[in-house]
Amino acid sequence: MAHGPELPENRPTAELARMLDEIVAYLERGGGLGLKTRLTRREWHQLIDGCRVEGRMPRTLDEFRLWEL
Repeated sequence: MAHGPELPENRPTAELARMLDEIVAYLERGGGLGLKTRLTRREWHQLIDGCRVEGRMPRTLDEFRLWEL
């Protein structure tokens, strides 16, 4: 919580948790959040665009883990 993580308020918690778990698992397997996922996982990038860590979009695996429930 020291990093001020913020999630979009207009999405159901279960949906956010599911997508964040998918993103964390993907990053743990060595995946990246570049153009390929922007085209194939648009819902992830829509979520990422609405998330904030220290006032900016999360970029690293550890930053996505801040929301693990």
